[in-house]
Amino acid sequence: MVIGSGSASFEMVRHLTEVLPVMPAPQWVLNHIQPIAVHDVLYYLLGASPRFPCSPHVSHRIGSTSSRPCPGKSPADPLPSDPNWAGRAVYTDERTAHSTAPVTDLWHVVITIGGDNGWYSTPILWAIRGWIDKLVGGVGLARGRRSSTTVHVGDAIDFWRVEAVTEGTLLRLRAEMKVPGHAWLEMRCEPHDTGSTYTQRAVFFPRGLAGRMYWWAVYPFHGLVFSGMQNRIVALAEQRAARPQQAM
Repeated sequence: MVIGSGSASFEMVRHLTEVLPVMPAPQWVLNHIQPIAVHDVLYYLLGASPRFPCSPHVSHRIGSTSSRPCPGKSPADPLPSDPNWAGRAVYTDERTAHSTAPVTDLWHVVITIGGDNGWYSTPILWAIRGWIDKLVGGVGLARGRRSSTTVHVGDAIDFWRVEAVTEGTLLRLRAEMKVPGHAWLEMRCEPHDTGSTYTQRAVFFPRGLAGRMYWWAVYPFHGLVFSGMQNRIVALAEQRAARPQQAM
């Protein structure tokens, strides 16, 4: 019997261990289990099928698609694209805004975020967060970024790490600040009939009670930080788009 993310037994144990600091249990719950990778499960299932004989080529293809590495993280770590039915507690702050600027100008503002340009909103709050992170042993905001105009997977941007880049469309950052859980900041740019659409999503997977308490403690500041960030990005993109017209 294979038990994994999404199954009732696995999700029940996950929720209990994440929320309860102490959990008395009867003796009969002590059972030995054997961890196994997803691509190995698929390999054995294919091998047991009388119709889709399994070959080393199939095994290699399964392994390469099911374990794409993330920069500096294990492939088993959670991702913001994980399905809701996996059962993990997920907190999100998603905002969308339309802009009259072309998507190219919007994308330029997005990929130049951080470093000397800052985070486009409430700089004092970002500075305080950086100081707190430094005090508890984190990297803080002083790390900056390698290039002010380009981003690549694996680049550091202050206390974030670039996890995914789709040119002109998507920038996803994984938090490397000290937080009780896993956090991402995702920014998308899409063309629109009258300009472009900007979608901003903060995703947080809390770890235990501390993670849940952390989210609700900082939640009142989200309205200032994330809404201001969204509005400033759109405004800067529209200013950038208007410059050639003014020069003419």
